[in-house]
Amino acid sequence: MSTMNHHSRWSTTDVGGLCWVSDPAQAYMEASLTAVGEGRATAKTTDGREFDIDLKAPLLPPSRKQKEPPRRLLQRVPLTTNNGVENMDNLAVLHEASILDNIQRRFRMDLIYTNTGPILIAMNPFKWLPIYGDDVISRFHGRPYGSMPPHVYQEAEDSFVQLQKYRKNQAIVICGESGAGKTESTKLMLHYLAVVSKRTSEREAKRRSVGSDIDGHHGNQPTIAERIVNSNPLLESYGNAKTLRNDNSSRFGKFTRFDFGMGSAVINGGHIENLLLEKVRVVEQGQGERNYHVFYQLVEAAKQNMLDSITGITGSMANCDKHTYTNGSGCIMVDSIDDREEYNAMVGALDAISVKPEDRKLIFNITCAVYWLGDIDFEPTTNDATKLASSTQGAMDYVAKLLQLDKKKIIGCTVCPCS
Repeated sequence: MSTMNHHSRWSTTDVGGLCWVSDPAQAYMEASLTAVGEGRATAKTTDGREFDIDLKAPLLPPSRKQKEPPRRLLQRVPLTTNNGVENMDNLAVLHEASILDNIQRRFRMDLIYTNTGPILIAMNPFKWLPIYGDDVISRFHGRPYGSMPPHVYQEAEDSFVQLQKYRKNQAIVICGESGAGKTESTKLMLHYLAVVSKRTSEREAKRRSVGSDIDGHHGNQPTIAERIVNSNPLLESYGNAKTLRNDNSSRFGKFTRFDFGMGSAVINGGHIENLLLEKVRVVEQGQGERNYHVFYQLVEAAKQNMLDSITGITGSMANCDKHTYTNGSGCIMVDSIDDREEYNAMVGALDAISVKPEDRKLIFNITCAVYWLGDIDFEPTTNDATKLASSTQGAMDYVAKLLQLDKKKIIGCTVCPCS
């Protein structure tokens, strides 16, 4: 056990001092030391409970006989402000309890960002705070690292400055558990880089008096970086889903790269690589979860006659509770998600990356074909063979039509004709 997680050197002179007591339910509780002697200490919490703590037990290897880990004791130095400290390197005592206490105090004040050295810790507030936007970007752009409060924009600015100054590749790693805010943090950083790249390029162009041709576009047309940022709704439609912990959980890893021109701030290219997509979610979802957003978006679009009838989900079939891939988990509607609005955002993303209408139609047809495949069932015949169930012939008709393939050939690939 590290001394960072447990302090064992207490003496009688510490009696009356402040401390933290570990707790399985609350992580740590505020307490004061009431007695010390013979390798043990007694601490009284602020709610009046007393604990007799074996100071050596946390340092011993864990035992299978223990019902719960032994309680640990840590020094407590009160924070001087309700806002805590912006950089936890400045804490008087640095250990688990002080870190959690500082983050919690800041979180309660809607200060969701805290630095620990060069690392930014972001707490998901599960609400939108007025600390973003182009006006806020202007306040962070051009400011030295550390001169502004901790913010996701400050990390993006530092990466941009380091790239411009040293002309070396920069990487930002965003990690956390489901629902931590990785997706939103990524979008905020990409937006920041797109905005400051364009502004810097425009300033350089004016200084050189070479006109307003930035990033290969004229006037108010979107830059390559802006198009990459605007494509995000498409990735979320096909890669995000509602889980028990997060209504918009990314079910894949993503590596996004911006390519800058040599010796300039112009973003002249980019690449998005998707990793480890959770493919099994297409065919099965846990109770209370949903399939990928795109299926529900297409159904909502069909209800409003926004899709070509060839998709096969018009009229009475434009209901998620009638399809296997969306009716098996007990969750179809989500209060925080407007599937019709998200469909429009997805179409806008396709437009942002210049996907032609005919290609968009093909994408939707293939997606709907996958959707209909979930409704296909089989039944046994003689000699352990199988055939398409008569009740699902209609679903196979739609699959063949959507994929523009021969129905008999599709059936031949999906059934076992012999023993």
